Amino acid sequence: MTAVIVQCRLASTRLPEKALLPLGTAEKPLFLCTLDAMKKVEADTYWLACDTASYDVLAPFCEQNGWNCFGGSENDVLSRFCAVIEKTGASVVLRATADNPFLFCEAAQASLDEYKKRNCDYFTFSGLPHGSGVEVLGARALLQANSHTQDAFEREHVGPALYNHKDVYTCVFEPAPAQWHRPDLRTTVDTPADYRRAERIYRFLENAGLESAGAESEKDTVQDKAAADFQSRSAAVPPFAFSDILRALQDKRVTSPVLAVPSVVEGHGTGHLRRCLSLCRSDSVQNSVYVDLFIDEEASAAAKALLDEAVTNKQIRPSRILKKVPEAGEYALILTDSFRLEKKRGERLFTLAPVVAFDEGSRNTDWCDYLIDIIPPLKEKKSLNLNAPFLIPLPQKRPARFALGQTVHKIQSVLVCIGGEDPESLTLPVVKALADYALLCQKNGIELKVYAVLPPQAQQKPNSPDSFQNGLFGQQNIFPASFSFCTSVPNLSSRIHEYDLVITHYGFTAFEAAVSGCALILLATSPLHKKLAQKYGCICLSKKDLKTSAFARLLAEPALLIPHTLRELLTMSTPEAGTDACEKNTASLVKDLSSAKRYSCPVCGTDSLPDKVIARDTVKTIRRCKKCGMLYIGFLRNAEKKYEASYFFEEYKKQYGKTYLEDFESIKKQGLRRMALINKIAGKTAANKGAHKKSLLDIGCAYGAFLSAAADSHCEVFGTDICTDAVSYVQNNLGFQAQTSAFPDFNTERTFDAVTMWFVIEHFANLDAVLRKVSELTKPGGIFAFSTPSASGISARFSKKSFFRQSPADHFTLWELKRCAPILKKYGFKVCKIVSTGHHPERFPFIKIGAHNRFALFLSKLFLSGDTCEVYCKKTGTGMRGNK
Repeated sequence: MTAVIVQCRLASTRLPEKALLPLGTAEKPLFLCTLDAMKKVEADTYWLACDTASYDVLAPFCEQNGWNCFGGSENDVLSRFCAVIEKTGASVVLRATADNPFLFCEAAQASLDEYKKRNCDYFTFSGLPHGSGVEVLGARALLQANSHTQDAFEREHVGPALYNHKDVYTCVFEPAPAQWHRPDLRTTVDTPADYRRAERIYRFLENAGLESAGAESEKDTVQDKAAADFQSRSAAVPPFAFSDILRALQDKRVTSPVLAVPSVVEGHGTGHLRRCLSLCRSDSVQNSVYVDLFIDEEASAAAKALLDEAVTNKQIRPSRILKKVPEAGEYALILTDSFRLEKKRGERLFTLAPVVAFDEGSRNTDWCDYLIDIIPPLKEKKSLNLNAPFLIPLPQKRPARFALGQTVHKIQSVLVCIGGEDPESLTLPVVKALADYALLCQKNGIELKVYAVLPPQAQQKPNSPDSFQNGLFGQQNIFPASFSFCTSVPNLSSRIHEYDLVITHYGFTAFEAAVSGCALILLATSPLHKKLAQKYGCICLSKKDLKTSAFARLLAEPALLIPHTLRELLTMSTPEAGTDACEKNTASLVKDLSSAKRYSCPVCGTDSLPDKVIARDTVKTIRRCKKCGMLYIGFLRNAEKKYEASYFFEEYKKQYGKTYLEDFESIKKQGLRRMALINKIAGKTAANKGAHKKSLLDIGCAYGAFLSAAADSHCEVFGTDICTDAVSYVQNNLGFQAQTSAFPDFNTERTFDAVTMWFVIEHFANLDAVLRKVSELTKPGGIFAFSTPSASGISARFSKKSFFRQSPADHFTLWELKRCAPILKKYGFKVCKIVSTGHHPERFPFIKIGAHNRFALFLSKLFLSGDTCEVYCKKTGTGMRGNK
């Protein structure tokens, strides 16, 4: 008899009652997912073996799902299994644990089949994802182990009671078949982070449109084709096939989640939280990116109320709202919407993952890998990655008057909505002033309708003498019947065009009103808000200005209240109208950034403190190492560049007007000049050229132009390049020795008299490993020479912003001439000569000079102002630093 026994207990230390945590839209308890998968295995009886303390809770679930339930010792799990064996008379046991909701049922069945073919006591497949495998054990062997072992670990984990005693029991650990062999993946649920990953997996499987046929996915399937097929497939159905589980485990939405960290402190309103919640909504990010929230314990009452509403409306599950800082590595990206990022928080977040900041107003931006301004700011930041007002969610429905360019001629309806908190308590004085004005209008036969959105304090302490309600609804305040009060306006964005005038503060409601053709009055909730309102051409009132006379004057001339400057900015910056479309764009941007990568200094490596940011653009962030001074890419959005044949043909021709091979002779000519310098520094003269040939290795040899020049200079040449086509050309067409390799993974036991890199060194993200290898390959007294763009050239000196922006995204380092000697000294090299190349006198500032002006060219060379440089150094020592 074969028995499937799944062990379970609710008293988990790291994640209490994890077996009952819900998964999927049906909120199925996690352990039932395990039972469903194991029910696919052919067996005679199915049992959940739990501890007695968990029995009363778990037994009803088992009964409803066709499982038996047994309660035994909490820690002596071996005794539980043996009790079930004795109860059922089972001869074979398939063991699984209830905290593995994504077991490979196909592998479980295969394990059982393999066990029955072999004369063994224990069988398992090794190499499955951690949490996707099972064990098959002989019942007789388990009963024997139960009577012999007293080891607490063996009795708790069952399997070790057999495989720790291979002299007694026959145990087989069979390597899993290729389709299941993924030991690098993890599906078990042992920690809160594991559970959040399990939720993402389940969510993906329910929504991503996967087949559940269980067939193995083809290894050569093109990713784009697979993605295109998603929508034509039916969603996976539990228990999930291993192929679907594997696909989920490798999908970016599962592997690269984002953690949004909004400001929720008192006085900052709820706009930051609302924006992050819009990314968390399942309908706006489906098939895009999965976003969780981190919320401070001291969140404001308004923020807590908004979160409760989001949970109630199933916009986000409670498990996705983190109250404790997660472990480093759980999230691919941290997205802050903090107004002003505190230094202490920036330090902590920086250690967790790359940090992207929305509308950051602090000076602590070195902690931010990428800066995005969405809300039009007071002052343009000197250093910003992306200015993106087009990401502001704007109403899709706009009145005809807006399309026709018409303005409001008469104000009959007013919306008063001053954010989620109204920290300056402006709603009451605004409504009072409007009430007095409305009474004046009534005398003239005009009805003014006012709709006021009450702040959260309107719901608190109603019996307090100074409460909002008493101030608003006290007997001394009689409001016209045309006044309405509410705590929120559902779907305000799509309805805001219904109002002639909107009174709010600078923020999203103001933006929505501006593009909807409404008249607009902004309130100075802070000095900053007042300055912003004035900059973008909006009427702005301070608290002292909230008088009936002021509103009477303003409402008498509606044309003056149309925010033309703000409206033009928003409409011209918005590629797509509509809230949903905009949120998809925001989600798309966040998804792209979640695949971006942070880099540390290529020379010095990782540091817990960020290096100073020097420049930012849409693709990259450039920092300066505080230790060695190297300029390097610290954050990069672009995918890793492929140096294939097209790089030397199509891309090369696009930049230089001809392909690499068409430019071969010109490159070789430069190579002959370089070889003359190498020979001079090495002390090689025409008189001794006939002596023993010197060996030379050219790293990044491309199609061999420099190798040809070196061979003509009586060197024994070797080349290495990552491009297979280039290496093949060097070998077959030029007849030189060459190897296809991604340096420093270059296999050779020999050393060289000279090692060269021509416009290659800047392409290495781990320059330390590269220079170590170069030092290892260079003979004592040998030459190391390289060329690279110069960050000391005329372009970098006088057009820094343009220089850094135009620096290619695959140039991880930018060398300054003064940094060369100290950096190279660490690796045992002494700089002998630096040649400034790539001169552009026409780029001199303040004066107009032709590109061929001889005097200007002389000055450029004299002051080493070329935009590229060549560095020649000699190996003087080992220079091999200790391991970092």
